Amino acid sequence: MPVQYQQEEDWQKTQSTVMEQVSSSVVLPFEIRNDPIKGRGLFATQTLSANSLLHVAPCIAIPRKEYDNYLTNTCLEHYLFNCRATGEKYLALGYGSLFNHHFTNPNVNYKVCHCNRQIFFYVGYKPILCGEELCISYGSSVWFEDMTNIPGRSGSSSSEQKDLDVMTTNDDNDDDSSSDQSFLSRLEI
Repeated sequence: MPVQYQQEEDWQKTQSTVMEQVSSSVVLPFEIRNDPIKGRGLFATQTLSANSLLHVAPCIAIPRKEYDNYLTNTCLEHYLFNCRATGEKYLALGYGSLFNHHFTNPNVNYKVCHCNRQIFFYVGYKPILCGEELCISYGSSVWFEDMTNIPGRSGSSSSEQKDLDVMTTNDDNDDDSSSDQSFLSRLEI
């Protein structure tokens, strides 16, 4: 039987207490900060080991027809992930839609898993140092001026391009149910 609250104030106090308990018991390896150029993003609060799992984002699946009819040319379009296995678009919940872009040197990879409608975000093959921004690659066609190619702004270099060649990008991390078990076994959880 649900608890009945006499006043709105009682409900707000209870909700506040629950949120304090939850937030004090969950320690994330990253935090939300503002970058003066990119805006809101995720930044490491500790050194993160290569191949370690950062976040599992549950997703809302959007059928292709609904995407085509209602979401193209909206601000939500920029927060969707492609699921090539089903043709759907996924809206990542949790922290999944807060990873900023770095085309030449993303330090976070992800895998779309359509069987359970989740996206796994994990550290790439190099550790991430405390204070570094956590970035994924949105691919080569972006809808904004790519600040990663501006001199003095973590621009591309031949060594960064070499790193990109070794890493998998978002286009290669799309869903393949047969490889899910092998993928999960490689992560440090």
